[in-house]
Amino acid sequence: LEPGSREAIGVASAAFDRQLVPVVSACRDLEIDVQELEKAEQAGVVSITETEIQFSHPLLKAVSYEGISPADRREAHRALAAHSDPDAESWHLAAGRLGPDPEVKEKLDQAAIRAIERGAHSVAADALHRASEFTEDHVDRAQMLYRAALSSALAGDYDRCEALLEISSQVEDPALRALSFMSLSVIRLSGGMKLPRNAHEELGREAERVVEELPQIAAVMLADAALLAGTSGQFVAGEAASKRALEVIPEDASPLVSCMVHAMYAMTTAIRGRGNEAVAQFERTGELVDQLDQISPVLQSIVLGLHGQVSTNQELKLKGQLDRLITMARQAGATGLLAYLTTVSADVNYRIGDWESSMRDSGSVELASECGQDGILPLALVIRGRLLAARGETNQARADLDRGTELAEAGGALMVAAIGRAGTGFLELGIGRAEEAIEQLEQVAAFAESSGIEDPVFIPWAPDLIEAYVRTGRGKQAESLAGLLGERAKLAGSPLSLAYAARGRGLTRATAFEASFEEALAFHGKGSASFAEARTLLAYGARLHRARRRVDGRERLRAAREVFERLGAKPWVDQADAELTAAGAIHREASADPDKLSPQEIRVAKAVAEGATNRQVATRMYLSPKTIEFHLGRVYRKLDIHSRTELATLVANGALDPVEQSGSKSPSPL
Repeated sequence: LEPGSREAIGVASAAFDRQLVPVVSACRDLEIDVQELEKAEQAGVVSITETEIQFSHPLLKAVSYEGISPADRREAHRALAAHSDPDAESWHLAAGRLGPDPEVKEKLDQAAIRAIERGAHSVAADALHRASEFTEDHVDRAQMLYRAALSSALAGDYDRCEALLEISSQVEDPALRALSFMSLSVIRLSGGMKLPRNAHEELGREAERVVEELPQIAAVMLADAALLAGTSGQFVAGEAASKRALEVIPEDASPLVSCMVHAMYAMTTAIRGRGNEAVAQFERTGELVDQLDQISPVLQSIVLGLHGQVSTNQELKLKGQLDRLITMARQAGATGLLAYLTTVSADVNYRIGDWESSMRDSGSVELASECGQDGILPLALVIRGRLLAARGETNQARADLDRGTELAEAGGALMVAAIGRAGTGFLELGIGRAEEAIEQLEQVAAFAESSGIEDPVFIPWAPDLIEAYVRTGRGKQAESLAGLLGERAKLAGSPLSLAYAARGRGLTRATAFEASFEEALAFHGKGSASFAEARTLLAYGARLHRARRRVDGRERLRAAREVFERLGAKPWVDQADAELTAAGAIHREASADPDKLSPQEIRVAKAVAEGATNRQVATRMYLSPKTIEFHLGRVYRKLDIHSRTELATLVANGALDPVEQSGSKSPSPL
C-alpha cells in the first residue's frame, strides 16, 4: 500500500470495534484522506459497508497496528477517543496518553462502575487494573488494585484476584492492608488453594492490630478467621474468633458487615451445639439479610454462615433467603457467588424433601468447575453425591463423594471431607453394607470429637452410625452412642436433633421402645425433614415386626414407603419392601389409574399441580401438612409417578378430569 493508505488503515487497526464513523472522523481530524481507506479496500486489506470497516484477516489488523510508530499509534487512539462512546473513549485515552494522568484514571474508573452495573465484573477488573497505572499515589494505586481484585472474585477469577491482593496487601495504609490481607485469606479458601492450618491465627493477629482504629474491618477479619478455623476443623477456635468479632463490631457498622459477623457467630454457635442461642442470632442475621441490596464477595462468607440454619429448624426461612440472594446474584452477573448460593440451596432442598429442586441446584458442581471455583467445588460434589445416594444412583454418587472428599482433604477443608465421608457412610447403609458404613462413619465420629462439633444435625453421622451398629449386632456401641446423641440433642434443642435422639433410643432399647419412636415422630412433626421422618417410620415398623406386632409394623412401613417412593429414594423403597414382605404384607404395584384416586386425593393432586406447597394446600383444605403429604404419597403411588412435574403434566392433559359416560359427564368429585 501507499503511505497514505497505510496511515488510514493504521487508524482503523487502532479501533476496538468495526464501527466506521469513529475511524472516518479520526482520519479527518488527523488530516488523512479518507479515500485512502477505499484504496486499502481495493487491495483486499479491508472491507467497508455503510456502517462498518473490517479487516479481511485478524493478522492483517495486527500487522497494520504494528506497522505504525508508537507515537502515531497514540495519536490514532487520541483521535478515536474523541468520537467513541464513553467506555471505548476511556480505553483509547489509556492507549493514547502516557501516565500518570488523573483524567484517564477517572474515565477508566467510571467505565468500571458501568461494567459492574451491567454485571461485567471481568471487564470492570480490567478497567480498574489499567486505571491503577495512571496514578502516582501508591495508596490510590493499591486501592484501585484492591477493587480490581474484588471484581475478579465476583467474576470467579481467583488466581487473578490473589495476584492483585498480594500487591495491595503490601501498602502502608492500615485499612487497605487489613482489607487486602483479609480478602487474600478468604479468596485462597474460595479458590481451593491449600491453606496452612494456622491461617485463622494469622488473620486474627492482623485484626487485633487495627481493632482500635478500624473496629469494623477488624470485626470482618475475625469473622473470616472463624470461617477459616471451622473449615479446617477447629470449631473451638472458630467460636472464639466469632465471639471476639461480635465484641468489637461498632454499633454503626454497615448491614453487610453486621450480617457477616452475626451469621458467623450463629453458625459456630450452632455447630458447637448451642442451638437455642444460635436461633436468636440467626433471627438477627435474617433481619440484616433483608436489608442487603448489593452483591459483594463478603456474601460468600455470609452464605456459609447462614447454612447453619439447617441445624436450628430454620430451613424454610433459609430457603427464602437463598432464593432472594440467588436472584440478586443472577441479576448482577455474579458468577463467582452463584455456585456458593446454589450449593447451599441444594443441601437445604434435600433436607426439606424437595429433591427435584435439589437436583437442579446441584448444577453448582458444573458451575464451580467451569469457573475454577475449587473452594466450593468439594462441597457441591459431596452434597450432590449424598442426594444421588439417596436416589439409588450408586455409581455416580460414589464418584462424587470420593472426588469431593479427596479435593477437600487436598485443600485443607477437613469439615467438607467429613461431610463427604458421612455421605459415603449413608450410601453404604442405604444399599445394605452396614460394615462399610461403620468404617466411614467412625472416621467422622473421630473428626467430630477432635474438631469440637457437638451439633447432631449439620453432619448427621450419629443416627446413621447407631443404625449401622444395630444392624451388625453391636448393641453396646449403639446404646452408648445413643446416650451421647441424647445429651447433645438436649443441648442443641432442635426438633430434628431430638427426633434423632429418640429414634436412637427406640433402636437400642430392649423393651418399651414404642414410646421412644412415638416421641421421635412427635418431634418430626415440628420440622420439615420428611425423609428423616420416613426413616424413623421404617425403623419403627421394623422393630414392631420383630416384636411380633405385624399389623402395627406394616402400618408404619407402608407410611415410610410412600414417602420414599414420592421422593424417589429407591434404596429405601427396597428396604421398606423387604420389611413389608417379611411382615407378611402383600405388595401392590402402582396402578397408574387415575380412576382409583379418592375425591380428597384428587383435590390434593390438583392443588399441588397448580404449584401450591404442602403447607398452602393444608391451609386451603383445613388439614395438616402431614395429612397432605400422606395423600400426596398415595397419589404418587396410584399414578406411578415420582415428581410434581409429572403430576402437573397429568393434570394439564386432563387425566384427572371426570370422564364422559352415556353422552354426559359424570358429577365432579369436587
